[in-house]
Amino acid sequence: MSGNGRHAVYELPVAFFLEGPRSDLFVTGDETNRAIHIVDGRLRAPFSELPQAASISLWCWNGMPTDAREVTGWMVSYAQPYGAGGLSLGVGGTATAPGRLVLRRGEQTQPGTTQLDRWSWNHIVLVRDGNRCRVYLNGNPEPEVTLSIDSEEATGGQLTFGGCGDRASNWEGRLDEIAVFDRALSDEEIQRLWGGVK
Repeated sequence: MSGNGRHAVYELPVAFFLEGPRSDLFVTGDETNRAIHIVDGRLRAPFSELPQAASISLWCWNGMPTDAREVTGWMVSYAQPYGAGGLSLGVGGTATAPGRLVLRRGEQTQPGTTQLDRWSWNHIVLVRDGNRCRVYLNGNPEPEVTLSIDSEEATGGQLTFGGCGDRASNWEGRLDEIAVFDRALSDEEIQRLWGGVK
């Protein structure tokens, strides 16, 4: 539940209270940070439109082999509730770039360059600034992926974590520390959110 009336709903199956990324930003001393583990479930939040300037920050941990299906899994999307279009961010599989981030807009898919290790935590920030989307990985000030979108593609949809509108290739793994901002985050803000992980 957020303080801005953007109440999200879990779609089961989701496991709770699993170990999350270790960072001084989340816990102190001997505390253990906790995360959700999605097993074909999702987390949905209605948005009438994705603002012209917006950012989504999250930590992800992939549990799926990257050669098991065409898309290893979608971790966040903005699309019609039961549609396949819109904007989706995930990890590529056999059809694109196994183990690398992929940003999909409609039929176009743009891969990243960095191989993500299975069973490891990574910090991802998706930034929309007008008609341009950028994806940042683990505090790197250079975007991992850049893609252009049309304004009408970011209206009348739903923000989904752990999958996309058509439920194809839902995320199989953990997500943590999800935050949505109504502005394009700066490089300094992205690096502060990353903060390193132990």
